[in-house]
Amino acid sequence: MTDFIYSEVQRCLKKYGTRNPYEFLASMKVVFRETTRYPENGLKGFCMIMFGTMYVTVNANLDDVLKKTTTAHEGAHIIVHRNVILSNATKMMKDFDIFNASGRYENEANFFVADYLLDDNDVMEIITDGDMDYFKTAKVLCIPAPLLDFKLYSMMRRGFAVKNVDGLNSRFLGTK
Repeated sequence: MTDFIYSEVQRCLKKYGTRNPYEFLASMKVVFRETTRYPENGLKGFCMIMFGTMYVTVNANLDDVLKKTTTAHEGAHIIVHRNVILSNATKMMKDFDIFNASGRYENEANFFVADYLLDDNDVMEIITDGDMDYFKTAKVLCIPAPLLDFKLYSMMRRGFAVKNVDGLNSRFLGTK
């Protein structure tokens, strides 16, 4: 499945020409909003398609890194899970604790986000710097640390010489 996700990311990057999730959603004509209705540790975001219009709403109380990641994550659901969302008129992909959800849809969205936000060459340049550990690398890349696991796993599957990831944690949007 990661090969399909990677090819979808590459298709989107070519079509929309940006790694900025806000520009990406705008290019797809997605209605994007932020809401202050939820506390920082509450609902992170959700997406839905209603009457042919795509919507993404993200918690405005999140820090900038988590807000950007959540925005990309919800956009990933629209790209990768569009048919699931459309199959039920009332279906919404709600993410209270994206990284605590261990289901297929959350993993697929997280793989999409990792490959969408992070260029392979940028990651390789940073991880080959001898002074960088896991958390420093994530901080330099401006991502939540567990997202780095998804990126490294994707890169490993595509033949990059990166260390094997012990386990993927889809629960990372629930923590800082």
